[in-house]
Amino acid sequence: MYRHYLAMILAIDEMLGRLLDYLEANHLLDDTIVLFASDHGTQGGSQGVNPWSKKNPYDASVHIPAIISYPRSISAGSRSGALTSMVDFFPTVCGLAGVPIPRSVEGTDHSGAFTGDPANVGPDSVFLMNFSKYFDWFQDGAEWRGIRTRTYMYCVRLDGTEELYDLTADPLQMTNIAASCEAPLLAELKQKLSAHQRQRRDELVACSEWACWLDAQRRVIRNASGELSHPETAPDWSLPER
Repeated sequence: MYRHYLAMILAIDEMLGRLLDYLEANHLLDDTIVLFASDHGTQGGSQGVNPWSKKNPYDASVHIPAIISYPRSISAGSRSGALTSMVDFFPTVCGLAGVPIPRSVEGTDHSGAFTGDPANVGPDSVFLMNFSKYFDWFQDGAEWRGIRTRTYMYCVRLDGTEELYDLTADPLQMTNIAASCEAPLLAELKQKLSAHQRQRRDELVACSEWACWLDAQRRVIRNASGELSHPETAPDWSLPER
């Protein structure tokens, strides 16, 4: 299994190298946005869950690599500490390219933080969630919502169980301090989570209650902005009200 993954990684590395070589040879590199990221981490057995498990409120699952190249706007070798969710990638690329963000796309444009704009350091937290027991269909049983700040990870599960980890003192997230932390801290994190949910019109309910957001072919037909254009028609490129 591990040999298979190593071979896949080497193949991806070769393809990416060939792509960048082509762009450079054809003088296109400065005007091309290249974003390289993984879709999720794998627990590897940490927190005592299945080693191949994902969609967990732990850095092993949610903290992924993200490398972006756009020499026209982003300095080589620079780093951004902006907290970024995967759903932010699309609107951020739109921001870098100077094109409007479709209404059908959720997430936030963090292009200013990536280009080093001192007035744009990104959000103070990102929204995390799992709504289904399995990734490709609705089955109740693993629902949770959470946030990650620069120093804490907090989540609440559908049964009311809470988890809170101090990422500075406990980077491996081995000690749940939800029951022992100071009340103002827990209240602040709950308020941040609630704000994210209100923005997305989200509720922590059984995942089957969200089935109306997909059609019979599991295509998204609505999101927090409302009804979307039919999946087989051109996307709605109008900007949502902010």
